[in-house]
Amino acid sequence: MTDPRDRSFADIEEGERLGPLHISVTQQHINDYQEFLGHFDGADPDKRWLLGNNLHVDEEYSKRNMFGGLVGDGHQTIQYVTRLLTDHLPWGTLISGYSTVDVKLTNPTRPNDEVEASGHVVGKFTENGRNYVLCEVQASKQGGVTVAMGTIKAYVPR
Repeated sequence: MTDPRDRSFADIEEGERLGPLHISVTQQHINDYQEFLGHFDGADPDKRWLLGNNLHVDEEYSKRNMFGGLVGDGHQTIQYVTRLLTDHLPWGTLISGYSTVDVKLTNPTRPNDEVEASGHVVGKFTENGRNYVLCEVQASKQGGVTVAMGTIKAYVPR
């Protein structure tokens, strides 16, 4: 099987399925994302306030917030649906400043959630000399609970 990223814009078809992508959310997965963001850096004065006040990693603090417990970062959830495009569309898709991500976060993810992200190409077009695909995406966790849904207008480089 060839890598779907080794295609061109002309090879993409409307109605094409993206995914599914399965993600097992663990506390370590959430911690690693927070570390990537630099939220554990007590030496950084701009982030020091997060220590003890991070609803993603501080269990006691998170029990007192609106979610009532530890939750994944919303940006992490958006990463699940954007990964659909970077895994299934030509190399370089989404790395330019010409793409638009419009995703709503409808429910939090939590440690031990099983998330499935999927989507499909609903259109392709050329605008101002640039090639784009329009994709509808969504992610749901066990029980069919939607955690993210929206559209991505993705620039596909030549």
